[in-house]
Amino acid sequence: MAQLARMETRALSPAQYDAALDAASRKAKSLDRIVQEQRLYTQIGPSKHLRIEAWITLAQGYGYAFDIEWTRPIEGGWEARAVVRGPGGDVVGHADAECGTRGDANWATKPSFQQRSMAQTRAISKALAFQLRWVVVLAGYSATPAEEMVGTEYGGFSTSDAPTGIEGWVTGGENGLGVCPEHQVGFFKSEKMREPAHKQGDGWCNQRAVLALRLQEEFVAALLAAGYDPAADKQRIGDDIKARHGATWGSLTSSQKVEHILSLAVDGSSSVDVDTGEIQPQGDGLDTSEEERAAMGMLDASEGQLGPYANGGRE
Repeated sequence: MAQLARMETRALSPAQYDAALDAASRKAKSLDRIVQEQRLYTQIGPSKHLRIEAWITLAQGYGYAFDIEWTRPIEGGWEARAVVRGPGGDVVGHADAECGTRGDANWATKPSFQQRSMAQTRAISKALAFQLRWVVVLAGYSATPAEEMVGTEYGGFSTSDAPTGIEGWVTGGENGLGVCPEHQVGFFKSEKMREPAHKQGDGWCNQRAVLALRLQEEFVAALLAAGYDPAADKQRIGDDIKARHGATWGSLTSSQKVEHILSLAVDGSSSVDVDTGEIQPQGDGLDTSEEERAAMGMLDASEGQLGPYANGGRE
């Protein structure tokens, strides 16, 4: 195992500290120009996360080089260690990273050689970030590399290919983790997060919570537009859900709920506006504003079939 170099530490004088910050700010500006020209970042919510090419470019400006010390198979994927060498060739830092393990959204089913390569990529960007994130922040970027944000690397959707409407709520956005229907901001998930969310003001907007209610509303609208009476046809609606998915409405994932809503639009007399995600009645349609509000209260959540609070909002 490579040994870390013993680095001399000493306090800088105010003048030396100002000079170091001034030099870092100039390098940050140069980095920002290159990153913007080459688009070497991934936008996740309000933050821009640098990709490995940007970290390597910045490392050159400080005389840093990197090596892969080892890779090894682990349960579900691969783990790798990258080391960073200073201008004199001594190892000044290292980082370990995994790929393909539980919760790794886009990589759990990838071929082994791709998982191994991505584990190395993540280790390199992480190791360089330990040394250089303070400069990246001066350039206005997130200190967390894009490769550490689950769902962002080489497997997400481009903006032009991303699903829209209610499908986009679940699988849209640049990283393929969905776009918030309330705030029109992409969800993301870091390694430390239990589920996708996005920053909103001083707090967070949780994907599961917001979709539980919005998909319930879309489901009721789809039922009414397709000619169902949610109260009178409750048993029929529940049987149809079980026949299609083998579970109750409250037990379905968000993707399954979207699939079922779209199937109503195809099988019934309604269609979905792909731009807004709204259910559009066909033909004479129904004036359902009052009926829809009533239906939201009539659907019995206690049986785990329907209702915005079925399963306590959990999927």
